[in-house]
Amino acid sequence: MKFVSSVLLICFCSAMICSVEGCPKKIKTFFAGPDKVEIKVEYKGCFPGKAHHTAMEYPNIRIALCNDHCYPTGSKYMGLIGNKCFCESFLENSEKKDDNECSVPCPGDEKEKCGDEKAERWSAYTTGPKYP
Repeated sequence: MKFVSSVLLICFCSAMICSVEGCPKKIKTFFAGPDKVEIKVEYKGCFPGKAHHTAMEYPNIRIALCNDHCYPTGSKYMGLIGNKCFCESFLENSEKKDDNECSVPCPGDEKEKCGDEKAERWSAYTTGPKYP
């Protein structure tokens, strides 16, 4: 009974706020999930090697997920290979390979490149903040 009363009280208060001040965005989109946001990152190239500092492994990895993990750590770069994401502080440009060697699409977004795990190549990107 306490749970039902609490839910009713929350609904009543939300309705009162909406009628007086207009509904805040968080109430309107609470069950819809977060809005898509633009991320300012830049592709830096294709590099050799395996994911040596695996920070995250996720079946539907994409640039945004990797950035969400690496940017807050202060890492300047992120690497994607297969379903793995790792964070880097610097890149060795002398090791850079042809971009065609990193042509496998990311599992979470086929428009993005996630290196080539079989060829041991990873796609490097800068990290950056999100912009609404």
